[in-house]
Amino acid sequence: MESSDGVPGEKAGGAAPGTDVLLSVKSMHASYGPIRALRNCSFEVRAGETVAVVGANGAGKSTLMRALSGVVPIASGEVVFDGVRINGRMPHELVAQGLVHIPEGRGTLRHMSVWENLRLAWDMSSNMRPGKRTFDSLLEEAFQRFPRLRERHAQAAGNLSGGEQQMLALARALLSRPRLLLIDEPSLGLSPLLAREAFAVLSEFRADGVTILVVEQNVRAALSLADRGYVLRSGEFVVSGTSQELLHHPEILSQYLGIKHQGSADQVRMRKFTTSFPLKWGG
Repeated sequence: MESSDGVPGEKAGGAAPGTDVLLSVKSMHASYGPIRALRNCSFEVRAGETVAVVGANGAGKSTLMRALSGVVPIASGEVVFDGVRINGRMPHELVAQGLVHIPEGRGTLRHMSVWENLRLAWDMSSNMRPGKRTFDSLLEEAFQRFPRLRERHAQAAGNLSGGEQQMLALARALLSRPRLLLIDEPSLGLSPLLAREAFAVLSEFRADGVTILVVEQNVRAALSLADRGYVLRSGEFVVSGTSQELLHHPEILSQYLGIKHQGSADQVRMRKFTTSFPLKWGG
């Protein structure tokens, strides 16, 4: 486990030698005007893994995702995606390269229909899509995974419920076939049942080999999905480690995340969080 603030652990390091690093962030700073929202952030995401960034409200989690996806300018530092420096790239350029961001609040186009949202996701990612899958075949896959969207295909996205909008956001990601999926607060505004189902879909993506970076206030849910985690506090990473190391470390849970360590029974239950419920929505 790696720490920068007095928690026992090893000095921060990078990916293990010989692993494929898909996203590399070095000394990144980002600001809103005079307000420095992110400070000296460095981390890596390896191909095929799921990484969680957790922290309290206001820690800078959403700003981190917006900076990586080109929505918020990077003041300094370097971001490399798939071997290419992407500082200053526009969001649509990053989507074409395979970096897809589902922002906090879903990010669907409210005035467009469900079908139009899905078609746009397909069109924007056409340059980087592997294989010969057609729009119709991927649309059918999305409708099989999210049956409610088939029923709502002609309805404006803005008229969907919060849960249905999250389904649509995840279906857009499915049609984009991203190399790296950035997802911001997937459980925000959802009932506990729908939140669990959202993480179940992410677990399916993970099993399919999609590389995922997730930021989430629900610490246990996020770390139960992820291979590794980083704790963000006041715009800085303060500790990192495997998900199990972070989940099982009462000092980290208490000192950085403000939650109590709940014992082994709770840990076992949370490890099963993403596999203990149905994987289809709206059936």
